[in-house]
Amino acid sequence: MMLKNNALSLAISSALCLGTIYNNTAIAQDAVSVTEKENKKESQKNEVIGLEVITVTARKKEESLQSTPVAVSVIGADELKSRNVLTMADVVGVPNVSISGATSPAYANIAIRGIGSTNTDPFQAPAVAVLTDGIYHDTVATALSSLIDVESVEILRGPQGTLFGRNSPAGVINIKSRRPSGDTSLDAQLSLENNSTLDTRVAFEFPISDDFSGRIAVMKRTSDGAYERKDSDGFTDPIVYSFVVPLEVRDLIVPDLDPTDNQEPGEVDTLFTRGILQYKPSDELTVSLIAEYIDSKGSLLGSNNNSSETSTLGRLGFSAANTEDGDPYTTETDLSASQPWDKTTVSLEVLWDLTDNLQLTSITAYREEELYNTYDVDSQNKLWLHSNQIWETKQITQELRLDSKFDGPFNFTVGSFFMDSNLYKDQETYVNFALIACALSPAEVDCQNDFFIQSNIDSVVPDFNEVDQNTLSWAIFGQFYYDINDRTRLSVGGRYSVDEKDMFVSFDAGELADPEEGFPITVKDDWDNFSPTIGLDYELADDKMIYFSVSEAFRSGGFNGRASSLESFQTPYEEETATSYELGYKSTLLDNHLRLNLTAFYTAYDQIQREITIGTTSNVGVENVVLNAADAKIKGIEFESTYLITDGLTLTANLSHQSGEYTDFNPNLRDDQIAIVDADAFKDFDLPLAPEWSSFVALDYIFELESMGWLTLNINHAYTSEQVTNTIPTDGSSRDSVQMVNASIKWDINDSFSIRLFGKNLLDEQYKLMESNFGIFGSAVTYSEPVSYGLTVSYSYY
Repeated sequence: MMLKNNALSLAISSALCLGTIYNNTAIAQDAVSVTEKENKKESQKNEVIGLEVITVTARKKEESLQSTPVAVSVIGADELKSRNVLTMADVVGVPNVSISGATSPAYANIAIRGIGSTNTDPFQAPAVAVLTDGIYHDTVATALSSLIDVESVEILRGPQGTLFGRNSPAGVINIKSRRPSGDTSLDAQLSLENNSTLDTRVAFEFPISDDFSGRIAVMKRTSDGAYERKDSDGFTDPIVYSFVVPLEVRDLIVPDLDPTDNQEPGEVDTLFTRGILQYKPSDELTVSLIAEYIDSKGSLLGSNNNSSETSTLGRLGFSAANTEDGDPYTTETDLSASQPWDKTTVSLEVLWDLTDNLQLTSITAYREEELYNTYDVDSQNKLWLHSNQIWETKQITQELRLDSKFDGPFNFTVGSFFMDSNLYKDQETYVNFALIACALSPAEVDCQNDFFIQSNIDSVVPDFNEVDQNTLSWAIFGQFYYDINDRTRLSVGGRYSVDEKDMFVSFDAGELADPEEGFPITVKDDWDNFSPTIGLDYELADDKMIYFSVSEAFRSGGFNGRASSLESFQTPYEEETATSYELGYKSTLLDNHLRLNLTAFYTAYDQIQREITIGTTSNVGVENVVLNAADAKIKGIEFESTYLITDGLTLTANLSHQSGEYTDFNPNLRDDQIAIVDADAFKDFDLPLAPEWSSFVALDYIFELESMGWLTLNINHAYTSEQVTNTIPTDGSSRDSVQMVNASIKWDINDSFSIRLFGKNLLDEQYKLMESNFGIFGSAVTYSEPVSYGLTVSYSYY
């Protein structure tokens, strides 16, 4: 596709002044602050002494990566820029970490060491905790959309039950934005990519006074995307929109959304802005006010019908075998699939050194989000199964923490956490009555009968679901450290958490069923937990250490806001727990030219919360429920290395293996519930998003071009073995092995200008991002984006 004229004009004019200088580093390279950047440029030109020291905050204090007895990987700002990492879904190569995109560009399915989720239900607490500038995200929705102008991303693997936000049985993604340094600087870049993609970013830092400074980052990204509807000139059934997008709802919530717009699936139109004001009257006190706003008018990615011939859609003649074309990037949907959403976050961070040995940290934050989508569940050009949803989220969090910095053998971190969250959903689902007839009486109904095929509009009836959930969460925590001797350290910690939830539900199945008795209802429950951790590390020699730890974390219970029956709304699911045993070795060898880390772990994963599609004897017929359905055990090894082969040539190599299996699968269905998949089918079924093997290899080479600047070459290869992508064993639940090859070449003309050519997915791998399973109705599959390539022009001023 050709760029639009106005976009091309903007590109030509902006290319003269936009861009940023950045070094293409390997994974686990430390982020470099603005004040250090000039020194780094000099080190690129001159002899490199050894690998850089990486600083992490995995234990809420600054420590060297190699002296921290935690399995943590760090992705620095340079790598995020050089590899076009816009969200965490673009990150590859972190051992036993699976981050997979979803149908929405605002979502991602995340699993760490076999623990995670393949659904993006905001009512369920996330298994992987995501924090931005210390602020916990209560929902996965849009949590990973703000990797713009960040200092670093830390990924902690294994249960984190003590220090980070709410409990997390899988791990933590800790995102830190760049902070003002007090100097004047400008980073700007313009990227042109295929699929008519234009990405412009500017970050400006400025002093206000001796005590005040600020930083503003802006990103604007537009793209036509790789997907398109088969009939891009119009909709097969325009009358659909009198159902799917009611005028009064559209005008009230999203007045700028035109449902008759021919917006293609996967289109992107995103504006991101972050502003930081920092007040530093003394070395003892730093106050930061951070405001962030995201406005997106993009659309869902394209999906294709993947239903079996025995499913309801298959019986209607819409199985995957009968779907025309086979192009994964062409969808037959009759919906624009627009998904406008916006997010506003405001936070106040106070760092106060009470004494030379005690620091008080306070982080107060408010976040609100609005998201609207229309979803063509059946991925066909007829109205069989459509959904229209509005989500609104409001969240207040407060963390208060006291950290010691004693010279003696004893130190500690103690604190408290509070969260008040509200999540509101208004959903309208429109189902062709022919589907329900086949679902309820497949033996008696001829699904190929002309009556059902021709009843596309007349037999469409809606059901309505309104859910309003409030979550009140608080915790107290502490981590204590004691140096037994010069080489041996002991750490002991714990966190006591309480979650209280109440949910208001209004449900109307419309003409599909008799009037639903018992609605509206309000349900309440609470969960509490104590999560301990203990660790011992020993310094074998200089730059070599070994550690062992035992940690536990839990994910609180809740109510299923996506149920379809009174009984399921009223029945809570309980908390799940993960207990991990970890043995690690960290070393720096060959005169600081080789960094080598090894980790082995075993995790007992109990009372696993699983979303399962079941049948029911009630008038609903079929529904999705969340149950404590299983127990599992997971074990694995992780190898990470960085080798400075020669001055300017760096090799990064990571390898990981994990093996997870269900030790028990018993969903404990009620008398009115019917298992669609037999429990025996889970005996040999893998945990979702848990590939047995994964590897990452990257080469970075920097060399000088005499008086013409210097070149940076990068090529990297990531491999993941076969894995399953959903929680239910079906014919289409697995994803084949994937090999991703990315490369770039950057020319730093001088200290201010650079040009970079880049390519992603150069092997043009086509693999399933996810498969949405709708039980007996059928399923739809979304594929990864194909090969992409582009040019980036950068400019920096300091």
